[in-house]
Amino acid sequence: MSILPAATEVAVYFGDSLAYDNNDAYEDLLPLYSGETGTLVTSDVRQVSVRRGRSRWLDQAQSGTMSVTLDNRARAYDPTSGATYSSAITPAKRTIAYTGSTIIFDGNIDDWDLSYTLDGDAVASFVASDVLSRLGRTKLAAHTATSQLSGARVDAVLDRAEVDFPVSQRAIDAGVETLQADTVSEGTGVLQYLQTVTQTESGRLFVSADGLLTFQNRRSTIDTGSAVSLTDDGSGVPFDQIEIIVGSDLLYNRVTVTREGGTAQTGSNTESQDLYEIRALDISGLLFTSDDDALELAGYLANRFGDPALRFGRVQVNLAACSTVQADAVLGLDLGSAVEVKFTPTGGGPQIDRYGVVEKVEHSIAVDGHRVALSLSEMTTNLFVLDDAASGRLDTGGVLAY
Repeated sequence: MSILPAATEVAVYFGDSLAYDNNDAYEDLLPLYSGETGTLVTSDVRQVSVRRGRSRWLDQAQSGTMSVTLDNRARAYDPTSGATYSSAITPAKRTIAYTGSTIIFDGNIDDWDLSYTLDGDAVASFVASDVLSRLGRTKLAAHTATSQLSGARVDAVLDRAEVDFPVSQRAIDAGVETLQADTVSEGTGVLQYLQTVTQTESGRLFVSADGLLTFQNRRSTIDTGSAVSLTDDGSGVPFDQIEIIVGSDLLYNRVTVTREGGTAQTGSNTESQDLYEIRALDISGLLFTSDDDALELAGYLANRFGDPALRFGRVQVNLAACSTVQADAVLGLDLGSAVEVKFTPTGGGPQIDRYGVVEKVEHSIAVDGHRVALSLSEMTTNLFVLDDAASGRLDTGGVLAY
């Protein structure tokens, strides 16, 4: 019998279709949470941890991972035992974890590890990663790209024969920035190239919790009207840990941006330099069509990150302390979602009430419950949204357009 919270299930696909090898393999693998193709291994699970996203806005999202520890005293997961799943303990098997009806991870197993103790205990552990890992292992053939919008470039890369990423597993915005017709070298990593496209767009590239490769352009509207409210006063979803960051990890007042085939362009925030000295950031290899576009980004970043802003860095929620509705709301948050955080620090003073954007989602599931940790970035918007609680105010650092 599983020791996990009742709502959590883990499934592994032990069949012949192992991985996202081609379109047919994607189409053949039906959602495991429907019970149609996956084998539930939940009764043997002792622990699950999931990590997806990035630490801060300027970083690129890394491949999402899930680690699972299984009771292996019956040697069901021992490839030498001849037992239940022994012949299928290999890499590339698809695995999905879900809580209630919400998928919290969808990916493929990379490694199995077996551990035994002399007192008779035995566990099998596996680590799985999402499709960003697959794209990180895939290489592009030499070619010259067509000048096109960033979203169209993402689709064009995914459509290439050496990538062959199925349309059904994509959620790609059209993009705002028009990219140059650059020459791609033989052996360029697919993920590396797509991250360059994303950085040029100032967008977001990640795999959603349910396995969709997602590209959001820089003007994707973050809806604060439906933001989940995390509070310490009983008015919203309760949290049990919180971190506040005021520092220089995102303090840059001299930003230099260089495009492929162009010259370095520098944006400076002199007021910030007078206060905090020069703090430089260099970004190169972007795919702008002109140096003017590179200069515009440099100026935008120098202004956006010229002051050390107070922000909620990480908030942890224990789902056991939530109602069903509250737990579902937290589980429904994904990278790029908006949250509102209300917190009154110990020692008195006014309540801090800020909006943030989810940059990383972590699940820790074990016998003592299911905890969800959210790493947040400051809510600044590239697009003014009329009447929006956070994005519709002219004094919050947002701009009418970028």
